[in-house]
Amino acid sequence: MPVSGVLLNCQPEHIDDVRRSVETRSLSEIREVHDGTLIVVTDTTTLKEDRAEVEALSTLDGVIAAHVVFSNIEDISDTATVEKD
Repeated sequence: MPVSGVLLNCQPEHIDDVRRSVETRSLSEIREVHDGTLIVVTDTTTLKEDRAEVEALSTLDGVIAAHVVFSNIEDISDTATVEKD
């Protein structure tokens, strides 16, 4: 199961809106809020789902940028294939 740490840089006036939007997502959890940044952890079942969740976070209203700063995919099988879009 891929687990990623994501920094969401937000417009300061929209931080509460972004926080509420992230809280409604089942695959993401807010770990910390600091100034205009949310520290979010995603927990998904596939690499494709992980990429889709990070993309969805990056397009939330009020998000300036999403940066993946950590990914752990160690429990994915060595024989797993990467799906192409």
